[in-house]
Amino acid sequence: MCLTLLLGGGPARLGDAVYTFVVDTLRNRERVLGDMKISHEVSVFDPIEVFGENGALSGSGGHLQHPNFFFGDGKAPAEMDRMRDTIKDADCYLIITPEYNHSVPPALSSMLGHLGDPTTL
Repeated sequence: MCLTLLLGGGPARLGDAVYTFVVDTLRNRERVLGDMKISHEVSVFDPIEVFGENGALSGSGGHLQHPNFFFGDGKAPAEMDRMRDTIKDADCYLIITPEYNHSVPPALSSMLGHLGDPTTL
């Protein structure tokens, strides 16, 4: 099962302990259902890495100036397209984030905004 995990928050995150526990648990978990062996392939998108140097959205500087869906087919940066495809191909999603002033953390919101309307993924 392909799972995409999205993190929110900044460098001093309280959720890192939760994130580490969840990823370790999922990656080490296997179950058998009938003749099928079920394991988890976990992809993680962390705004600190995604917007950081050489990250999938590093060219945007964290600002929602050029989302993926603004580019024509094959014209978006390759890393941005790979991130979009990984999220699009996931069987399920998990978001680990603290609340931010009674709302969604800006880094998480910007990261998701680059990919457009979730229904188009």
